Amino acid sequence: MKNENILNKKLTILTSLTILSGCSSIHIPENKFANPKEINQRYSITDENSFFYEYLEDDISIFLAFSGGGARAAALSYGVLEELKNSKIKNEKTLEDKIKVISSVSGGSFTSAYYGLYKEDFYLNFKNKVLYKDISDELLYRFFNPFNMIFSDYKRADIAKQYYKDNIFGNATFKDLNKKNSPFIIINASDISTGERFSFTQEYFDLICSDINDYPIYNAVTASAAVPVLFEPIVIDNYKECKQLEFFNDNKNLSKEAEETFHSAEAYLDKDKNKYIHLIDGGITDNLGLLAFEDLMNFGEIKKNQKKSYKNKNILIIVVDASTSPDLKIGESFEEPNITQTINVVTDIQLHRYNQTTKKRFKELLKDWEKSFNDKNQNVNTYFIDINFQNTFNKEKEFFFNQIPTDMSLEKETIDLIIEEAKKQLRSNKEYNKLLRKLQ
Repeated sequence: MKNENILNKKLTILTSLTILSGCSSIHIPENKFANPKEINQRYSITDENSFFYEYLEDDISIFLAFSGGGARAAALSYGVLEELKNSKIKNEKTLEDKIKVISSVSGGSFTSAYYGLYKEDFYLNFKNKVLYKDISDELLYRFFNPFNMIFSDYKRADIAKQYYKDNIFGNATFKDLNKKNSPFIIINASDISTGERFSFTQEYFDLICSDINDYPIYNAVTASAAVPVLFEPIVIDNYKECKQLEFFNDNKNLSKEAEETFHSAEAYLDKDKNKYIHLIDGGITDNLGLLAFEDLMNFGEIKKNQKKSYKNKNILIIVVDASTSPDLKIGESFEEPNITQTINVVTDIQLHRYNQTTKKRFKELLKDWEKSFNDKNQNVNTYFIDINFQNTFNKEKEFFFNQIPTDMSLEKETIDLIIEEAKKQLRSNKEYNKLLRKLQ
């Protein structure tokens, strides 16, 4: 396959470059110190005064989870957004207007971050700025620029950050995401120190005595998509000059999963042991972006708000799973697998299997959450929709989609096919149409 042959060459070059680049440079963390109690405009989803809680009074709340998978994931999530825009409901609204939160990792974070920043121009510009761009080749060119290799202390992650800044996100920070009439965007990375997910929200930045408002979006997306070995971790400071927040005193009787997340977050209070936080690809700890929604169900004001009354409340969660299960034909040859096949084995195949387990567990959690509302005589209905390549109606197309490599550069025709597949799956989904009829 053409895409795979191109990717194999790129990965061979990048791996060689990784081995050759043994020197390290001084990295200056870009997050600033702040006392959490003195931050006025908080990019937070658990604060009672967050604009997010105005959304909860709506008749329908939509939560989107965008998985990793390079341009494959970015295109699949784009297609879902476009279909939501085309789904009309009463009062001259569309289901796109009802999106409350988008949680994303890796390739899906390009879509979520750009959508959160530039929602008005998203459908006009995102394809040409991201999906149709040969980002991988652009980065390779910069990696091998003689000036960067000889005279600069830039690491590959620094070069990626600069490219994303210059060509996609500009100087935008999380303060620019903190606005009404726009979904709350949660960009997720993985902390290699704790082995846990790190979400770019003020809740996590409170733990490290920092203000997320000033933190650049391009940094967060670079961290979320920093494939281990190929890119160095993004480093942020864990400051020690602030006091522990009440957050750690407010959450009792947690589920086992929530308790694990809670204790992993507590690690950031040990400022000497975790002076720096090293962030890599969010897909390592949660390739679907669903775990951030578990935080919403278990922590802070959302749990407390179960005391409120919701009449005919509908909650729709759409997970956009761009993982693949490729037929690598490794067993047909005595020859050892090439670098592309090896990386696919340790990423796509393993993540695909892990994704299935995560989705099953999350659906059970969602039903339990629904029951906790309805036991209090609150009429809450939850819907879970899974968009993925295994749901493709045409077997030939399913095989084609599952051979698409994880790369930030895909052919335009491939991108368009992925977008149309996402739209078709959502448009044909029984649960989706049931909810749509209810809201029209």
